[in-house]
Amino acid sequence: MSPEQQRSAETESLASRYRQTALITALGASGGLRIGECLALRVRHFLTLEQITFLFSTNWDRTQLNEHRELAYRGYLDLGEQASQSGTGKILVQGTKGKIKQRDVHLPAFLPNWNDPAIRHRNLTNRVRDFHDLLLFPTRTKARAGRDGEVSVLTEPGWRRGTRIVEGTGSYQNQSNYQRFSNPLYDYVADDMNEYPEHRIHARARKGWTHHGLRHWAVSSRLKAGVPLPLIAKEMGHKDSAFTLERYGHVVDEGVGELGFEY
Repeated sequence: MSPEQQRSAETESLASRYRQTALITALGASGGLRIGECLALRVRHFLTLEQITFLFSTNWDRTQLNEHRELAYRGYLDLGEQASQSGTGKILVQGTKGKIKQRDVHLPAFLPNWNDPAIRHRNLTNRVRDFHDLLLFPTRTKARAGRDGEVSVLTEPGWRRGTRIVEGTGSYQNQSNYQRFSNPLYDYVADDMNEYPEHRIHARARKGWTHHGLRHWAVSSRLKAGVPLPLIAKEMGHKDSAFTLERYGHVVDEGVGELGFEY
């Protein structure tokens, strides 16, 4: 590989990481997804098998998609799992944090890039199945089996959702590895704006924003937009509306003008 080709490859690799970080940031700020929930996302959380089959059978023809709006992406995801690192070093896939283990989260009108070359040329049945199981944010290297012959993924007892890794693609990404790249970006934004989260001003380590702070933004923006409190609590996975109100009551207070509400 020539020096120019190497620089081009490095630039593309860096751009890919920025695109990934941008989408994960958008999911955190718009949907309130925790970092572990983002890293466990698959296409199946956004689209049903029926929708995927339709997309591939029409070769992603936008004209036909407009004629069959019932099979289009509906603007929400089915959330019910998260990925974190276990004590053994393997990735642990389990239900989401909190009392509500399964929830629908509504999102703005954006979609990730689902054109993975590893499955593009397979037959329709295999493409649909593989596309359905694709991780949105896999490792950059292809998944490799460990000494036991299995990919390093564990599940909690009784887990019934699939953890299959599509052949030729990466496995679940480690949260720490992702944050090694995303945290410097958040720090740069904080330094550039000279604005830091109040609870991190006196932190001994980094003082910039965190992914979890995006979740607070998602809740606050919904409250200010007038989204009903029970719906916000349900989408965020809070145990009840009382918890949401207790945690974000100041946002409700800020929404009242100096002269009170206008009727």
